[in-house]
This record gives sequence, structure tokens and C-alpha cells, in this order.
Amino acid sequence: YLIPDLDSMEIAEGSIIQVTPGGQIPRWIEGPVSLNSGQANVRDFQYGRLLVKVKSKKRVKRLARNALVEVRIGNEVIADARLPGGKSKGKIVFPQIPATAVRVIVSNPGIKAEVRDTDVPAGGTRKIRIVVREVAPL
Repeated sequence: YLIPDLDSMEIAEGSIIQVTPGGQIPRWIEGPVSLNSGQANVRDFQYGRLLVKVKSKKRVKRLARNALVEVRIGNEVIADARLPGGKSKGKIVFPQIPATAVRVIVSNPGIKAEVRDTDVPAGGTRKIRIVVREVAPL
């Protein structure tokens, strides 16, 4: 992407770069950003796949059905999906995720929210496994 007509004041005020390709490709947000005026500033915006497999003990499986799986860059949710119900294998594939560090969060009422940080490889697939547990009674 070429962003023409930026002056030094606009560059100095810049805090993030956001690329919004549209369709099923999520936004890419990079920040804080440091741009150098008077020279080409190159960023490499590549995407990869993320496969999330959610595992649980048998007694927790019913609580994990329809759990929300969020993919975040920082605090920004860039993709989300619900686990299928029934006798599914608990797998979700996010086909176009920015190739950078992301945080995956699995949550649902009755289960302890699980968080996993990982890196998505450019042009490849990152497979992660998250084990969910029942919320401990008070």
C-alpha cells in the first residue's frame, strides 16, 4: 500500500497503521508505529492460518460446546468463532490471520477462560491446543 501526501506533522502524529482488506480477511493493526519522514517506510503485511483445537475432560465437554474462540492482536479482536456443538472435534480454522504474535482466548459460562499466546507463520499454519477446565466452585 502506498499512502501519498503525508507531511512530517502527520507522520509525527501517527500511532498505528491499520490495514482493512475486507471480506473474510481480518484487519491488521500495527502499533505503536515509528515512521521516518523523507524515506520509504516498508512494512511486511503477510497472513497465515491458525488452527485451534480445544480439548477438555469428558465432564467439561458439555460446558465447552459453543465456547467463544477469539483471536486478538493486543486488545483488538481480529477474528472470532464459536465451537460447534454436538459431537464435534472442537476444531476451528482461521484461514487468514496476520502473520504476527496473537493471543487466543477460549471462554464460555462454566469454564475457566483459557489464554494462549502464539505466533502465526507467514504463509503457513500454526496449530495450537488449548485445554479448558471447569470453573472451581466457590
